[in-house]
Amino acid sequence: MAGMNNLILDTNIILYAAVYGDEIALELLQENNIFISDITEIELLGYHRLNKDEYDILKKLLDSINIIAINNTIKYKAIELRRKYALKTPDAIIASTALHHDFFLVTADKKLHKIKDINVIQFDAP
Repeated sequence: MAGMNNLILDTNIILYAAVYGDEIALELLQENNIFISDITEIELLGYHRLNKDEYDILKKLLDSINIIAINNTIKYKAIELRRKYALKTPDAIIASTALHHDFFLVTADKKLHKIKDINVIQFDAP
């Protein structure tokens, strides 16, 4: 990927980079301006199957990433997306955050491709 892009990373991309060491996901983190929604932080650190080492790895990585809080504009757009595309709440919030900031959304979730007006970069899961 040439040049710096503003990217919102879906939860799965952070897992691929931090926990599984996927080279392409790690490259995304190094060559772009990376953002996540605060729902992604909640999903990652709140996952009940994380062991202590995985939690510590994720926490350290998240401390270096820009985390975007949910505001009213993002919240109401997420409600609209959830209703229109039958998305799960976290997916709707992440997509709404990308739309609100006009950032590319990087995800392995194929359901998010159906959202109009969003720039989705499909990530092929390892």
